[in-house]
Amino acid sequence: MVENAFYGADADITDARGLTPRDYYAILSGIWCAETCAPRMRGRWTPENRTLGQCSVTAFLMQDMFGGEVCGIPLEDGGFHCFNVVGGRVFDLTCGQFGGAALDYANCAEQFREVHFADAEKRGRYEYLKQRLEAAIAGAAAPSADRTESEATEPEGLQDLSFIKVGMAQFEAVAGMYARAVEKLERTVNYPKWSKYHPSREYVADSIRRGEQFACVAGGRVIGAVVLNESPEGKYGLGAWSRDLREGEYLVLHILAVDPDYERLGVGGFLVDGSVAFAKAKGYKAVRLDIVPENLPAAELYRSRGFVSAGKVDRLREIEGIPVFEIFELNL
Repeated sequence: MVENAFYGADADITDARGLTPRDYYAILSGIWCAETCAPRMRGRWTPENRTLGQCSVTAFLMQDMFGGEVCGIPLEDGGFHCFNVVGGRVFDLTCGQFGGAALDYANCAEQFREVHFADAEKRGRYEYLKQRLEAAIAGAAAPSADRTESEATEPEGLQDLSFIKVGMAQFEAVAGMYARAVEKLERTVNYPKWSKYHPSREYVADSIRRGEQFACVAGGRVIGAVVLNESPEGKYGLGAWSRDLREGEYLVLHILAVDPDYERLGVGGFLVDGSVAFAKAKGYKAVRLDIVPENLPAAELYRSRGFVSAGKVDRLREIEGIPVFEIFELNL
């Protein structure tokens, strides 16, 4: 049971689902994370101080549920601490970050999402938190249909996962899986900014021919895939790496994807673990990768597997709409 440690916990408010702010606090307490925290505070975020840096994205998400206004308490740094006002009743799910200090909720200026979400980074965190919240609610309502790795027994077909190097016999299965993943991204939130042009069927075929395409297989079905090689596909030398390694001394992880039908079942983590095990077996000194900075789900996945960010850099790839990439490393 999560303690309702927030201002306005006694507010008698329900949304269309019949949920109260207390219910949302309990759910959000399990999904607030470093990736949904404001970047300037991310280095100080901990599970114990889980509401740190979560105020604006949380308040606007609660506005989606309950309506009303989002208001802001002025802060010394020029920003605002956001909270909700619904029918004159105030609740502040993220006040815990102030350590019990008394906050003045009177006569605070209304905050508008159009202003806050003009910042693409903040908009991305809001979308990610919303996605995690909807998944958590669906999982609570129907655990057999939307389970997390830690909460549910693996469904039939995921009990015997295999990490394999793909041959041309699996080309259609792998290419089709990538196509389904891209189609879902384009319908929802396209965190990695993929398209039908990348990863393309030609990219998959070339990766197979070079012996670089790997997959996660369950019950004979390809449910995830990743490309592993020694090519950074750009200037990795510009990163703030913790070790000075030459190309060929580290393995590079590319284009990790999970079949949309098998999301949130641990497949992504299985692919990362398989890639790291492969790198160790081949004697590489590190595994490195890069992601679009707004790809919060990927950043959270890699950090959960021990990867550390080496900064955001222009890798001189000249890809429209992606001026910089965030690079990660795991030293072996």
